Amino acid sequence: MPSADNSNKSFDELIAAIDFLKEANGLNSKQGIALWNDAPERTKEDVLAAYDKAIALADKRALS
Repeated sequence: MPSADNSNKSFDELIAAIDFLKEANGLNSKQGIALWNDAPERTKEDVLAAYDKAIALADKRALS
């Protein structure tokens, strides 16, 4: 069974990942990723590019 510390760390990592994804897409804190993702004009390539950008942002922050 996972410890509370591991659960908190996992939750914090999830929130950080969502924040990076929002930042990568220019979304503010009130705009949801689901709405962005589900927009009719959104393509698979848009979504994959957003994840790539979010990963690059996270890597850059981790190195600084």
